[in-house]
Amino acid sequence: MFSTMPVRDKRAPRSKIASDPNRVLIERALAMGIPMARIAQRFGYSIPAIQRYRDRMPQQLKAAIVAAALKPKEADLDQLRIDESEGILGNLAHQRARLLMSQDECMDAGAVEQVARLSGVIHKNIELTGRYLGLFAQHHVSRRSTS
Repeated sequence: MFSTMPVRDKRAPRSKIASDPNRVLIERALAMGIPMARIAQRFGYSIPAIQRYRDRMPQQLKAAIVAAALKPKEADLDQLRIDESEGILGNLAHQRARLLMSQDECMDAGAVEQVARLSGVIHKNIELTGRYLGLFAQHHVSRRSTS
C-alpha cells in the first residue's frame, strides 16, 4: 500500500548564498578568514547564514581557495625581485663601507698586510656589485693586424 503523503527531501535546504552571484567572493572571504560580520554586512546576509554556509563548505574547497589566493602573481614576483635587489645592493654597499673603514684603521695602525688583504676583499665587493648591476659585460675585441 502506497502512502499519499508527500516525500520529504532528506537533503539540507539549499542556502540563498549557494545561488548568489557573489558566492565565489563569499567563499574566498570565508576561506581567507575574513570576519563573518564583515562578510555578512558586505553581502547582505545574517552572520548565522554565513556561518552555516561556511560550515557546509568542503575542506578541499577551502584549501583550494586559500592556495589559489596565496599563489604569487607575476606582479608579486616582480616586486619581490625589486625588493630583494635593493636589499642585496644595500648589503653590498654597507659591507663595502665597513671594509673601507677597517682598511683606514689598518693603514693608521701600520698593518700593511691587513690593508692588502682588505683591499682584495673590497675589490671583490666592487666587482660583485658591478656584475650584479650588469656593468661588467664581457666584450670580445678583435684586432686586425696592420702589416
